[in-house]
This record gives sequence, C-alpha cells and structure tokens, in this order.
Amino acid sequence: MTTSTMKKGMDEEYEEEERMVGLKALKVKQMEALMEEVFEAVSSMKRAYVRLQEAHSPWDAERMRAADVAVVAELRKLAVLRERFRRSGDWRRQEEGEEERRRRRWGGVGERGGGAVRGGGGGAEEGGEGQGFGGEESEREA
Repeated sequence: MTTSTMKKGMDEEYEEEERMVGLKALKVKQMEALMEEVFEAVSSMKRAYVRLQEAHSPWDAERMRAADVAVVAELRKLAVLRERFRRSGDWRRQEEGEEERRRRRWGGVGERGGGAVRGGGGGAEEGGEGQGFGGEESEREA
C-alpha cells in the first residue's frame, strides 16, 4: 500500500467520522425532543389521573367517563413515544455495523490511541431490547 493510498484512505475515514459526528448530534437533538415530549405526556397523564380521582368524590359518572377517556388518551400517547424510542435504537445498531465494516476494511488504520473511534457498548442501558416503561415485560406475561 502506497503512502498516497493510505493518506486517501485516512482522508475518507476522517470524512466518514465527521459525517458520523453530525449524525450523532442530530440524534441527540431528536432524543432531547423525545424526552421533552415524554415529560409533557407524563405531566398530562398525572393531571388526567387527578381529574379521574376528583370525579369519585362527590360521585359524578359523566366526569368519571370524561376523565377516564383522558387518562386512556394520555396512556396511548406514552405508548407511541415508547415505540418511537425503541425504533430510535435501530440507528445505533446500523452505526455499529458501519463502524465494524470500516475497521475490517482499513485494518485499524486511523484508530486513536489503539482503541475504537467510537466508544461505548450498546447494552440495555443504551436503549437495548427488553426495556419498557414501568415493567412492561411482566405485564405481557400476566
């Protein structure tokens, strides 16, 4: 492999790394927006649940029905947000696959400090499978 070929390969890898950094920044912004929506939905859920409790005393069947509909609507919003969060983990698996292909292609050329360009695992704490809101897995089994 000539020096110019190595330099070209390193330039391509640098450009790829810059692109990945841009994608990561975009994903961070998207996750921040998603978390903001989650907090808003939880707050709305709490308000709807308080209205449901208030409809019990004094007993008001019509207010209870309306509050129940509101609680169910908020739960559905949370379910949609949960699914968006789960789908957002797909980009991470795709990104890790691209990084692995790049490592195999260049045989470690361009890695910093002997380690990978991108650190981190990819386990459950980073949005892996099996995580849900409020013990969802046990609810499915019941």
